[in-house]
Amino acid sequence: MSECLMVGFLNGKDVVGAISHTASYRRRDVCDGSTDPSLESICGRPLGLQFNNATCELYIADAYFGLMSVGKNGGAATQLASSAEGVPFKFTNNMDIHPDSGIVYFTDSSTRFSRREHLRRGLKFANGVALSKDYTFILVAETGARRVLRYWLEGPRANTIELFTQLPGAPDNIKRNARGDFWVALNDGQSTPSYTDKTIGVRVDEQGRHLESLHGNGYTESVSEINEYNGIFSVGSVVTPYLTIFSR
Repeated sequence: MSECLMVGFLNGKDVVGAISHTASYRRRDVCDGSTDPSLESICGRPLGLQFNNATCELYIADAYFGLMSVGKNGGAATQLASSAEGVPFKFTNNMDIHPDSGIVYFTDSSTRFSRREHLRRGLKFANGVALSKDYTFILVAETGARRVLRYWLEGPRANTIELFTQLPGAPDNIKRNARGDFWVALNDGQSTPSYTDKTIGVRVDEQGRHLESLHGNGYTESVSEINEYNGIFSVGSVVTPYLTIFSR
């Protein structure tokens, strides 16, 4: 909740280390390991992470402190944006970064939906975002409507939005894999482990067709993100203190 964590493997061993924090005045004795929601406004609550490969900066979407970034050496994050058009962000959630232009697309999931430059207002809890492989469109998860929308950035339909796909559950974050398909995490908000046959995520192609689904294992609940890399899946949750990792 209070720090951004990087998880990786080194010589076959799990490595977990705190690389950044979003609250410049945070106290480690108060914030580290805390699950107290009342401390989130003090300690920060990073919800989305994305590397800008061109600058080696890590961008952070923090629910309380807005859009932030930190250099490759870590440390305290720098606040980049906390409001748009004079309206403070209420729940900065997720983002994606265009690798060529450096434009950051991010969502604020409050009832007053706002961005640095508004692409679309009035969405029902705008959540995860992901750019297409050719960067011609961006997907936005509309959690309250159980669907994903597509906003065209280029081409004859530029600056228009349309339904991309309807889902069997409430979508959270969206992650694109190397093939250009999208994994959409389904977060049902349950505080108890899901049944083994419960769908926790779906893979869709660039036309919005459902190709594959993942199901709960009895230990995975309230799934917030599914990331696929070289056949290895990393599954995050908003309520569990661990990352689920498995391979095909």
